[in-house]
Amino acid sequence: QSGKTTIANFLADATETSGASYHPTQGCRILEFENSVNVNGRSVNAEVELWDVSGDQKFESCWPAIAKDANGVVFVMNPDHPNHDKQLETW
Repeated sequence: QSGKTTIANFLADATETSGASYHPTQGCRILEFENSVNVNGRSVNAEVELWDVSGDQKFESCWPAIAKDANGVVFVMNPDHPNHDKQLETW
């Protein structure tokens, strides 16, 4: 309910066909794509593996394995959702 999947789809240039209704991510969804980035004035192709992970606490036991060897993590929260700030502390 914070928009993680929407952000992941935007970054990967992917689309969801599920319509306007909300469907929470179950476990983990992996998106693989290439993106051209500028490094020291040169265009370099970067291969990206983006993991769209459920924030549902029933998947909490999977989180350490998901974070292992990650090069980066992006936390997404909805400030309008009650207790999202407290849930963020769990991570």
